[in-house]
Amino acid sequence: MSSQPQLTVSGYRGIWGDTLTTDIARTYTNAFANFVKEKNLSPIILLGRDGRESGEEIIEAIIETLNTLGINYINGDILPTPTVLFAVRKYKYDGAIIVTASHNPIEYNGLKFVTDKALFTDENEVAKIKKYYEKEISNIKQKEIIHADKNNMSSEFPVPNFPREHADHILKNIDVVSIQSQKFKVAVDMINASACVVDPYLFSQLNIELVPLNNIPNGKFTHKPEPLKENLSEIAQLVKSSGSDVGF
Repeated sequence: MSSQPQLTVSGYRGIWGDTLTTDIARTYTNAFANFVKEKNLSPIILLGRDGRESGEEIIEAIIETLNTLGINYINGDILPTPTVLFAVRKYKYDGAIIVTASHNPIEYNGLKFVTDKALFTDENEVAKIKKYYEKEISNIKQKEIIHADKNNMSSEFPVPNFPREHADHILKNIDVVSIQSQKFKVAVDMINASACVVDPYLFSQLNIELVPLNNIPNGKFTHKPEPLKENLSEIAQLVKSSGSDVGF
């Protein structure tokens, strides 16, 4: 097993099946739930993930834990990280867990924690979550098992169309008419991740011809996601071959 990563303000990232497992996800979920309950004993937590293949299994483990704890949740499934922050702010959720490894290679996944302020946890908040995590690890070693209270089971709340709401909010804050009049052609490498669920709608509202690349959110990266020169050859070639005005 690789050396164990640590939770930081950037979250927890590990190699799936090695330094990140469903058990680790459950324990961190338990710790975060206890942290959130410091402010609200009946919180609602939003869940989101990127397109990585392991994300669905991790989300399932998180939901199982929240059910055991009687914590209400909204499973937003695949969502861009900024969309999760937008949703927490708009709906005043008590926090969020994002299953993502950002620009890390395909074998990684991770957990990012969001507070009720729609911000990532700061150093003091991370320290509190770590204490709850260590306590939970101690309980597991002592075989202290918490059983679900059938009278206090969690509920999955209805899921708004978060990507569309986020895109509509963006549209309210930019000069849509000026952009529409330009009839841009834009290539986007979505790298089989969460941009797939928001970009098509946003670009259509801006009268932009979208030239998509890797636009199925299945997490099967065709290249490393870190935006370095050596990983941008596909999009560079597509911009030229499609005659696009710009590429992202």
